[in-house]
Amino acid sequence: MSSPSPRPSVLPASWADVLEQIRHGLEQAIVQTVEREQALPSCGAGCQSVPRTLEERRQTYQDNLEAFVRRAEQNAALAGEIIEAGAEAARRWQEAAADLRRRLAEWARRPV
Repeated sequence: MSSPSPRPSVLPASWADVLEQIRHGLEQAIVQTVEREQALPSCGAGCQSVPRTLEERRQTYQDNLEAFVRRAEQNAALAGEIIEAGAEAARRWQEAAADLRRRLAEWARRPV
């Protein structure tokens, strides 16, 4: 029994573009945040831990963003597989219904 040939994705091609636009927008926000942090006036030796803390928070935010994008991509791929499997099941059901319809028509034409 041969495996079915892979089906093209049912998700719109623009889905990856949407995710990329979201990622780009968030990356721009991160860059702007870093620029704003650098533009803050210096407060001397007493607040040296603040920029480090802000950098750690920015890095955590960026790591979380990347993890979110990966999960979204995985979920989109899984949704595509589920949709494709459902479409294949529907096609098989339609083929079985057509075959049954044909056999019933042949049976009804038989002489009694």
